[in-house]
Amino acid sequence: LAETWLLTGTSAATTTTQASLSLDILNSTVTIPDGNLTGTSFTGAFGGNTVVERMTVQVTFATTFLADVAMYLISPDGTVSELIRSNAGGADFNGSWTFETQAFRGEDLSGTWTVRIVDQAGVDTLTVSDIVITGYGASTTDDRYIFTNEYSNYAGVSGHLTAITDSNGGTDTVNAAAVSSASNIRLDGGSGVIDGVSVTFSGIENAIGGDGADTITGSSGNNQLFGMRGADQIFGGSGTDTLTGGTGNDTLNGGLFHDFAYGGDGDDWFLITANDFADSVYGGTGHNTLDLSGVLTYGFTVNLATATYDFIPGIGGPYVVQDVQDVIGSNQDDVITGNSVANVLNGGGGNDTLNAGAGVDTVLGGEGDDLLIYSYGDAFDHFNGGNGTDTASFDWAMSIVYDLVSGFYSEAPLSYTRDLIGIENVLSLGAGNDTMIGSADNNLLDGGAGNDSISSGGGNDTMIGGTGDDIYVTDGGDTITELAGEGIDRVRSQVSIVLAANIEYLDLLGGFSALNGTGNNLDNRITGNAANNRILGAAGNDTIIAGNGNDTLNGGAGVDSLSGGAGNDVYVTDGLDTITEAFNAGTDTVMSTVSFGLTANLENLQLLDGGSAVNGTGNAFDNVITGNSANNMLNGAAGNDTLNGAAGNDTLYGGAGADVMSGGAGNDTYNTDGLDTITEAFNAGNDTVVSSVSFSLGANLENLQLVGAATNGNGNALDNRLVGNTNANRLNSGAGNDVLVSGAGADTLIGGAGNDTMIGGTDDDNYQTDGLDSIVEALNEGTDTVTSTADYTLAANLENLVLDGVTALVGTGNGLNNRLTGNTFNNTLSGAAGNDTILGGSGDDTLNGGAGDDLLNGGLGADQMNGHAGVDYFVFNTALGAGNVDTIVGFVVADDRIHIDNAVFVGLAAGVLSAAGFKANLSGLATDASDRIIYETDTGNIYFDSDGTGAASRVQFASVATNLALTNLDFFVI
Repeated sequence: LAETWLLTGTSAATTTTQASLSLDILNSTVTIPDGNLTGTSFTGAFGGNTVVERMTVQVTFATTFLADVAMYLISPDGTVSELIRSNAGGADFNGSWTFETQAFRGEDLSGTWTVRIVDQAGVDTLTVSDIVITGYGASTTDDRYIFTNEYSNYAGVSGHLTAITDSNGGTDTVNAAAVSSASNIRLDGGSGVIDGVSVTFSGIENAIGGDGADTITGSSGNNQLFGMRGADQIFGGSGTDTLTGGTGNDTLNGGLFHDFAYGGDGDDWFLITANDFADSVYGGTGHNTLDLSGVLTYGFTVNLATATYDFIPGIGGPYVVQDVQDVIGSNQDDVITGNSVANVLNGGGGNDTLNAGAGVDTVLGGEGDDLLIYSYGDAFDHFNGGNGTDTASFDWAMSIVYDLVSGFYSEAPLSYTRDLIGIENVLSLGAGNDTMIGSADNNLLDGGAGNDSISSGGGNDTMIGGTGDDIYVTDGGDTITELAGEGIDRVRSQVSIVLAANIEYLDLLGGFSALNGTGNNLDNRITGNAANNRILGAAGNDTIIAGNGNDTLNGGAGVDSLSGGAGNDVYVTDGLDTITEAFNAGTDTVMSTVSFGLTANLENLQLLDGGSAVNGTGNAFDNVITGNSANNMLNGAAGNDTLNGAAGNDTLYGGAGADVMSGGAGNDTYNTDGLDTITEAFNAGNDTVVSSVSFSLGANLENLQLVGAATNGNGNALDNRLVGNTNANRLNSGAGNDVLVSGAGADTLIGGAGNDTMIGGTDDDNYQTDGLDSIVEALNEGTDTVTSTADYTLAANLENLVLDGVTALVGTGNGLNNRLTGNTFNNTLSGAAGNDTILGGSGDDTLNGGAGDDLLNGGLGADQMNGHAGVDYFVFNTALGAGNVDTIVGFVVADDRIHIDNAVFVGLAAGVLSAAGFKANLSGLATDASDRIIYETDTGNIYFDSDGTGAASRVQFASVATNLALTNLDFFVI
């Protein structure tokens, strides 16, 4: 009972007034630090309402140098009284010394008193083993109700109360310090228990518990409640109360209004519940907890490092929370900060912010979306986010592994581990090279500075690398955020992905999963996997490296480097790119929006639509080159190539090799060396073949241009245009209304069926026509010949005509010196103007020389020849006979001549016929042996007699008009 520091009587339950109160605040030996001017303070609290008249302090101590000892007594009001300092009475002291002071006269004795003892200097020792403070004052109405273990022995006995009511005022106290069992002291008028006896109190302000696990409940007034020993529960009620737990693991709840709660020894629990005001909390020794979980409507700011806390928003605070290690938050949004010891910070309900201190803390988010903070310099804390979407923030300079799957974090390499459980988001505020591994939740992983590696789990994660060269591993559905200038960063993806802004590298993972990868506007490096990838570099000068699949690589804008690897790859280029393909690494295709030449080891080329006429060139491989809808030039180069022009007016060069060319729609041009196959669809444009060898147009091809060493060109059933070169060409149009254009050589142009147009060149050209054709020959462009199977009149600038076919034809010359030749039928050949040569065939022909000096030769048959104007020559050089007698009409003796061939007219000397060899008479018979040519004047018949008057008979070969003055001079032997 002495521990209550009261002067009492011996009754088990009595009231008394006091003249003095004593307080024993130390019962063990304590060494005072040498040379520490702060010294050591010892405290104790008086109750009651005594007005101080004087104070005594009895100190039992031992020192080796008394002059260094200083002692001070400090009142609850802050008054300081110096008890002893620098005493020169001796070198040492060992005993009890009582000091008396009246410095506190008139002050209230109640409250906490402090004795401060200092060992000021020197090499000495000072130990203190007992301190008793005694206060003396006037008697008051402050009553004490003392209970002991004997109370139950007298309960119900007259004079021993079980219902205690104070009626004389003052500050009254129930003191059960001497009771060993658990007491239930209720100052609120409820029924309590002391020493097993039910007891009620009314008008009592203060209570003191005993040895048991007491329950003490305050009233509506201002109470002082002491738990003393045991694991006590103390509830202040309404009023401004002071709660002191004492020894044991106590629970203290101040109740309404602002209270003061002192834990004392043991692990104490401080409760702030619904509708309570915040209390000033002093934990004392032990491991103490501030529990705010009963507060439903307000959040709190708790800072154990500054020993303060307050409502959010602040109401009357901040309040003291001293010597408390653990905190449980309210049901609202709290901000809780630890201190340097090992704290347990539990956010409770609400979206809390929990900031671990320097100790090895356990941080529990509880319910709600919480923020758990590790600050630089803290120890390694255990984090458990609890329910909700929780975030752990680390301000750490080292490289850390954060594994949300396994639920730990550790310094890298794994030298230790700490819990990281129930955390969805991790923020790294340090500069270390961190490793972050997401869970199946939707995580936020922020690596901060440093070269971080961030891996998503199964959720839709947000990953932020911060500064440094970061690596992101994603499984899809994730958001990756990287700011400009924050390092060279890499994404490794197990799904198709488009690179977010400010990320440079992309690696496609997933083994044999066909994935797509798209870059951004930076200079990206994108690497495929072993499956079939589609990779787009977008803007920037990108490097794209595919794997072993059949990949599609598109550098996008910029000067890109594309490497397909094994497999049948497709490259899409804008022409600024470098494409690298290994030998024998698949059949690869380039798709280009600009003119492009296939480089080594590339097989195929596809020109893409872009509105431009672009060109494509192959290499030494067997290429497949396909144009776009514009006008393309496709060149297969070496190899057996396949060229597809598609739409547009395309030009196709097969190059060396046996190529296959298809122009598609449009007016296409094929350049061939003769080994190629040209395929053109019906009605797919007006197409041209340019050939360096003789060539025949295939189906659906319209035009042919011969170049190089080519000599012959053949058309088809279409309306063809065949153009020769400088060689002696043979152009045969075939069916259709064709145009044949001769080159510089001596060409043969065959119109074939149809209304053809044949245009000659500068050399001696030959035209073959069916009479329906138009032949165009320029002036002075050689000596040209027309061979016709129908009646024909030579057009301007054509010199010769040969009639062909199986019918009697009419051939007519022009103003030039023509050569007209008939066929085997009965022809009519008319020379018109010019010095013409007209040659009949084997039929009975009619030859008209026209104006000019003409040469007419009827050939075989009974021909009629008329030289008309000019000096004309009539030629006889075919075998003589009855059916081969020609009629010369309009023979003019002064101008015309008859030429006879001595191969037929045997025996005649070449030159002008001799006078002896000519005879003109009425009989038409030779008159002597020298007569050879005989003109029968009355009939106009002309005979050849090979021996004159000899045995041989005369043979008629011509007839002219009668009675002409023919002489030997009209005949010329050739």
